[in-house]
Amino acid sequence: MGDAKKAAKEAKAVAKAEVEAKKAEAEEKQQRSRQRLQGRP
Repeated sequence: MGDAKKAAKEAKAVAKAEVEAKKAEAEEKQQRSRQRLQGRP
């Protein structure tokens, strides 16, 4: 039973990490587009 619980915990951690990465990527894209807009006269 311990292995199954461990595997579930790891799967959750991986899923969480993927969500965080996607969030960070989206924020980065938003910042880039903002900088591009601000950079234009």
